[in-house]
Amino acid sequence: MSMSSNNVLRMLLPLAVLTATGMLAMDLYLPAVPALQRGLGLSVAQGQTTVAVFLAGLAASQLVWGELLQRLGPRLCIGLGILGLVIGSFGCAAAQQLELLLLMRALQGVSAGAATVIVPTVLRTSLADADAVRGIAAVGAIESTVPAAAPVVGAFLLQWMDWRWTFAVVGILALLSLPFALRVTPVQLPEGSKGGGGYLKLLRNARFMRISFAHALSFGALMTFVASAPQLLHRHAWGSAAFPALQAAGVASFALVATQAGQLNSRIGAPRMVQAGACGQAILCVLLTSAALGLDALPMPLLMGAWMAFCALLGLRGAAAFSEALKVPTRQVGRASALMVLMLLLVSAGATQAVAPFLSSFGMAAVAVAMALQTVVSAALVMRWPERREQASSAADNLEVVPVDPAAQMQALIAVWRASVLATHHFLRPGDVDAIEAELRQALPQCQPMMAIATRAGQITAFMHVADAHLEMLFVHPAFQGQGHGSALLRHAECHNDLRSLEVNEQNGAAVRFYERHGFRPVARTEVDGQGRPYPILRMARSCD
Repeated sequence: MSMSSNNVLRMLLPLAVLTATGMLAMDLYLPAVPALQRGLGLSVAQGQTTVAVFLAGLAASQLVWGELLQRLGPRLCIGLGILGLVIGSFGCAAAQQLELLLLMRALQGVSAGAATVIVPTVLRTSLADADAVRGIAAVGAIESTVPAAAPVVGAFLLQWMDWRWTFAVVGILALLSLPFALRVTPVQLPEGSKGGGGYLKLLRNARFMRISFAHALSFGALMTFVASAPQLLHRHAWGSAAFPALQAAGVASFALVATQAGQLNSRIGAPRMVQAGACGQAILCVLLTSAALGLDALPMPLLMGAWMAFCALLGLRGAAAFSEALKVPTRQVGRASALMVLMLLLVSAGATQAVAPFLSSFGMAAVAVAMALQTVVSAALVMRWPERREQASSAADNLEVVPVDPAAQMQALIAVWRASVLATHHFLRPGDVDAIEAELRQALPQCQPMMAIATRAGQITAFMHVADAHLEMLFVHPAFQGQGHGSALLRHAECHNDLRSLEVNEQNGAAVRFYERHGFRPVARTEVDGQGRPYPILRMARSCD
């Protein structure tokens, strides 16, 4: 499905608020742990258990939500997740005994897991590549403010309210978000999203595993520093304000870069964003390790600068990595999202636990070494980008290209064209889309033969027209992009039409890169399109060899 910029924004805000509310169940609560221990007469270990059980519920729920998403659809799953978060939050607020509190905290964790799986899945399947990167980055930028701001807000609330209100606030916010989240969440994922091989097939998908594990290592390096920073800062007597300052600076750096992710994706592509971010993080962490080993204590300005640079590089690669990893068959996107988030949680927990025994003896050096190891391996995994060519070829081989009557299928073809254009041709002026559509309606009946790909239910997902070995048009519905449909059409044209040339909007970078991967190269350029509009056109041709 394709959307205008305003509709994308209306979708993003409720989904971002929903995921942020789930995160509040942890971050808003942390300052209240000592007060809770006093209120219920708990030991420090029991108080920490209320944190651990939430994280355990969050991690354990990922694969469950991934499976439920495929079976029940995103809207029902979101509704169940919010309902569970409301019940769990108010249950925690009302708990008088540890056993009930732990049960409700577990329910909170499980329920918060719904958004972490469903939100990126909805964005990936509803939007084209550039919009998906932009959307995931925007949600990430909003979410990133929670770990920095929520503890401050939680501490402020404790000055005026009982610890139980930290839970009640989460329940109220979740309840308020319910109608807005349900309104923007689709009932079902695009056609073809059900079924499909389960988690074992994803574990065998080398491309998905490499990108996901590389991103998990980057996030693990981040969490290694975040979890260790309070002790490190206390050890070097940098004061209680140092950690919030680091958090705020890191969040600002991440958000600043993440908000530009959509534009960067259009210019250089998601793979290069991931590679640049991964390489930058690896170099930065190796330099940080050298400094930590060579100096008795890192100067605060140096540590602050390194942390801001690390977060900015994560903003560069994060959304792009998520979007690229979720380029799996539509029926597997929900499970892929669940598996990826679970990987993030497990790697982060393992890395944090592994470095903990060395903090007292080696301090920042131990953290820097752990971060360097993770980021170097992460960079190595993506430096040679795991292309989807074999997967796309396999998918394309299984797609049937059939002729269609453009006059009889006018509405279906126009629907695919308009969805594709709105998703990829952001440079068009609003009035031009309608004008081009009117021209297309007049031209389509004469476009013979018109070849298309359709689902088993008869829905047209992609179409093309070739005349005199020249590709006149090729459009793929955004819900089916990245699944071999465009490649299947090109292969058909190569076999049956001796395809030699085509024209493409220069500003449509994704399409230019697609044709380049299929062996076409620019041979000419015009400043305007065929109707004199100010949109440069590239003529591309394939060698006759």
